[in-house]
Amino acid sequence: MNDSFVTKISIKSIRNIKDTVIELSDKEAKNLILTGPNGSGKTSLLEALWLNITNRLQQDSRVSQISGLDVYFSNIDKMREAYIQGNFIVSYYRDKRNYEVASETGARKVDLKDAYTVSESPGEDFVEYLKTLIIQETMYRKQQENAVLADGLRQRVERVRTMLRNVYDNDDIDFDFDIANMNLRIKEPEREPYGFNELASGYAAILSVVLDLMMWMEKKVTDAYDLPGIVMIDEVEAHLHLAKQRNVFKNLTDLFPNIQFIVTTNSPFVLNSVENVVIYDLGSKLRVGSEAGLSKLPYSGIVEGYFGASELSAKLKAQLERYKELARKNDLTDDDYEELGMLESTLNNIPDFLALGIMADFRQIQAELQAREEGKV
Repeated sequence: MNDSFVTKISIKSIRNIKDTVIELSDKEAKNLILTGPNGSGKTSLLEALWLNITNRLQQDSRVSQISGLDVYFSNIDKMREAYIQGNFIVSYYRDKRNYEVASETGARKVDLKDAYTVSESPGEDFVEYLKTLIIQETMYRKQQENAVLADGLRQRVERVRTMLRNVYDNDDIDFDFDIANMNLRIKEPEREPYGFNELASGYAAILSVVLDLMMWMEKKVTDAYDLPGIVMIDEVEAHLHLAKQRNVFKNLTDLFPNIQFIVTTNSPFVLNSVENVVIYDLGSKLRVGSEAGLSKLPYSGIVEGYFGASELSAKLKAQLERYKELARKNDLTDDDYEELGMLESTLNNIPDFLALGIMADFRQIQAELQAREEGKV
């Protein structure tokens, strides 16, 4: 159970966010999803939260405020003590993230720490650590007197395998361990096995978070990854296909039930994926904090109501028609190119899910124009 958590965020002035209070809960750790249009300050707020929280935990309790922001906690003294002992995690993951393995071949012993600093990335050693678990489990299995140890190691490996299958949403995902070359790879149906340094960008982005947190907790937990903490993630759905966005946040909250997540997103699939969460739109200053959140609303309802897609679609259609008209002119003037550039800049910043048909047409016309212009060179 996490009884040390953020209860309220009070913002005086951070970028475009002025005089804003985000109420979470005084009674329980509520996850927070921040949304809003580009430029509304989502990333700036996460950066400020990260600085404020780490400052509060690492310094005297009287040093409480980063300029423009104050954060309220349920029990800061208990949180600080647990953090110092390595029993409370605080971490921040930026939008541009990738999973990098310290070494894919060979094997070395990984010494798990009692506590990690905020600047460390223990997930880099995950592959080495997992190889060690598999080798040790095999060795102990051959020794009857070490069957209990072997069972414990197998449970840890199975826990990782289950996590990977949940992330991929595929029960056929498995490990491929080439013991001769000490090379651990991922085995996926109808694909050649591939290394952890060859992950697709969406999986690399989410696994960089998951594996880091798992390694952070590995020495402290037994049956579940239930260490408490506060974890901030910018664009939690980064690089993931629309079909995979629906489960990304739910997988995180299920795997790490005592972590209070504070994430940003513009995906309706993330917004309606979990219950018992506070959703705050920094553009409209709209707060959704019911027990069900937006989980009971269909995707189309969120897009139409929460994002105001009906009004947006009319504007986009007009802009697309003008873009199409200009793009298909035989001879373009300097003014035409300038207007095309302005329209492209606007349309490129619209998330595809807000107007799938319109944006699909735009991408096609854009590609045709680009091919035509390249043919002139």
